[in-house]
Amino acid sequence: MLAVLAGGFWTWKSGQEKKAEVGQWENQQAENQKQALNQQVEIDTSDWKTYRDEKYGFEIRYNPAWEIRDAGISAFGGEWLSIHIPENPSVIIQINRREFKKGYLEWIRNQMNPLVGKGVKMEIIGDILMNNDINAWHVISSDDIQTFKAHDYYISNKKTIIVIHFSEIYEKEVYSGYLSDFGAMVHSIKFLY
Repeated sequence: MLAVLAGGFWTWKSGQEKKAEVGQWENQQAENQKQALNQQVEIDTSDWKTYRDEKYGFEIRYNPAWEIRDAGISAFGGEWLSIHIPENPSVIIQINRREFKKGYLEWIRNQMNPLVGKGVKMEIIGDILMNNDINAWHVISSDDIQTFKAHDYYISNKKTIIVIHFSEIYEKEVYSGYLSDFGAMVHSIKFLY
């Protein structure tokens, strides 16, 4: 009986140590991705295209191999743009723009996946991307088993809020190959007024 209990204890302890190792690895991966997005990425963007939106008063630079397409209005509201990457159409990058209203952080939380807390995690990080009355929040959401991870930047001045969404779905290696370009694109936003 004592041997069974001791064996059960060692099995449990080994499982706990394994979970701790996996948890540490996942935390380090998440931290590495956050740092990559939050740093001014050293990418030469001099030949990048510029999308200029007169209605919402901003411009953003993007990789010249990518295409920006108007995606209309969705059930979530605002006007959407989709970024099409011809070499890999499964990569999802979207830009939503709308008029800014009060209740900024509450609005962000309300836009998030309704499954948060039911197997989906959400982390909101305050970012300072720019100066002068411009707010930015970086939201990372993922599920418990890491089948997806989404990065959303909510960037606003006093008139406009822009949401830039980059979703990792299945092929993490493919996703990580675009992370630097995504970060450079986010940091290129300029409000016109």
